[in-house]
Amino acid sequence: MRPNDIVAPFWAGLWMDGHSRVRYLLAGTPTNRYLAVEWHRMTNYRGDRFTFQAVLRESGDIDFRYQNMIYTQPETDLASIIGIEDSFGYEGLRYWPSGPVASGTALRFVRPAPSARVRIWPPTLADQGQFTAAGSTE
Repeated sequence: MRPNDIVAPFWAGLWMDGHSRVRYLLAGTPTNRYLAVEWHRMTNYRGDRFTFQAVLRESGDIDFRYQNMIYTQPETDLASIIGIEDSFGYEGLRYWPSGPVASGTALRFVRPAPSARVRIWPPTLADQGQFTAAGSTE
């Protein structure tokens, strides 16, 4: 599925108006540097307001932070995609919240140590199985 090579803290139909900003900050010291990108007061077709950040750390960890997520109809706002995917589209992680993303929440995608990394090859095998919840008999 495209696009590949994506970091999506809140991929939805958002746009900027006169109150919106996109800002970034590159900071830290060697081995602990990070890039923070903030989408400030983004809006959608209903006029809802969303302020959130993505922080890409030199370690490979990625944080998604949700400061203000103002929904007029929260029960219908499940259309956003939250996740990450590699440049080939073979490996990715998607977060599926049980409802709209709440203000004041955060997610961290932790890059595992090299000894814990696994690659599924060929990539088509990834579509042949599924994961189940712990304790599930399905």
